[in-house]
Amino acid sequence: MVENAKCVRIIIASPSDIKAERDSIPRIFSRWNSAHKDVHLESLMAETGTVPEMGDHPQHILNRQLVEKGDLLIAIFWSKIGTPTPTAKSGTIEEIREFIKIKGPSRVMVYFCIRPIQSSPSELAPEEIQTLIDFKKEMQTQCFYKEFANTDRFEALLYPDLDIIVPKLLNGELQAPDSKKTVLSQDTWYKKDHPDSRLQKPIHFGNSFSEIAKNFSIRMDDFDKINGATDNKFLDLGYHVYMSVARAIENQIVSREHEIPYSTRLMYQDIAIRLNNLAKSKSVDRFSEFFEEGKRLSDELEKLEKGH
Repeated sequence: MVENAKCVRIIIASPSDIKAERDSIPRIFSRWNSAHKDVHLESLMAETGTVPEMGDHPQHILNRQLVEKGDLLIAIFWSKIGTPTPTAKSGTIEEIREFIKIKGPSRVMVYFCIRPIQSSPSELAPEEIQTLIDFKKEMQTQCFYKEFANTDRFEALLYPDLDIIVPKLLNGELQAPDSKKTVLSQDTWYKKDHPDSRLQKPIHFGNSFSEIAKNFSIRMDDFDKINGATDNKFLDLGYHVYMSVARAIENQIVSREHEIPYSTRLMYQDIAIRLNNLAKSKSVDRFSEFFEEGKRLSDELEKLEKGH
């Protein structure tokens, strides 16, 4: 992987009857990566993309881990729908639907093989075939959909399709269902006519999570030097800092949504929401708690950033 190249993680979802096409994907990605030095495609497969975890059905754990990591999903089908789970007829279909729910249908690329099925009629389960037909119709109307007759045709389709979909992802055109919705209210929360000129517009805390965490920590250290202050202007400044940091975090979440694992995004959102709520709880009567909680959130943000 070229240094500073953007990594796009792509889940590969397919039942066991489509092995040749599944096995061809790493080769296609390798060719694509060689031709695109600023972007690196990484395949996420069940056999390589997860870590051991207890407490749930293995397929549910697998789906959750892959969906959290994946930016796009490539699904390939032919004559089977996959292994059933306790809650679905197919673990593969369940994985795709879970991805669509969280990341959106525009990030799913579905490929159906139309070559003749070689199995004897006795080996074909009517219910499975009907489920496959129904799912095919569902995907045709929701996702990026193509059909192919053989492995060579699949490879010929996938490479140029990646040239279409990956740039759209990186340009922010394939938004997740909730990424267009900001968690925090977008009402103007600062007073443009505030007597303190510092509070007439949001404070700029940086253009990355690391910059925001660092500058927020510096600001909180400065607050620690204010001994016993109870003047409202310090409360106003604290309010302004917390709201500015909350909005800065949210802006990063939205602008870098495709780069941030879903579970990590939720942790950043949680800090932003708590900062927002803390700011609105400002009171002279609880001045010390107001800043102590801000310090705790600053430390939490730094810890989260260092961990990622």
